Amino acid sequence: DSPCLEAPCGPAGAGWRARATAATAALRPALILGRRDRASKGLADAGAGLTRGARLFIRKEGGALETRSARLRPFLVANAAARATARLGEASRLLGSLGPDQVLARGYAIVMSPGGTLVSRAVAARTLTTLTIRFADGDVPVSTGVAAQGRLF
Repeated sequence: DSPCLEAPCGPAGAGWRARATAATAALRPALILGRRDRASKGLADAGAGLTRGARLFIRKEGGALETRSARLRPFLVANAAARATARLGEASRLLGSLGPDQVLARGYAIVMSPGGTLVSRAVAARTLTTLTIRFADGDVPVSTGVAAQGRLF
């Protein structure tokens, strides 16, 4: 409804009219579709180029990665072997500290029956007339004080 839109309103109106006409021409559907198609083709070409470049880079750098990996493998194997050797040494020391001779050296004694079997309960020791007590520096035969039961027949 504005009179300036119907007819140019002086020199400012004439410039506005020219810009509006140029903008209208730029908005024509055929022009827009053409621009979209050109942009789409440009993106597809750029994507194909990136794909080729990435493949070339992977091929080139893959060899370098393979070389570095080959150098790293012996280190990993050696490192794993060193850890396993350390664990074995620790287990050996633990086993040595828990052996019967090491237990005796710390002041403990082993009680055995006359047949040489281990007596681990007081109840079992009370049923025997003799025992052998093994210390770190030797064995001592002992009597339990229990009278041997004779045969009835």
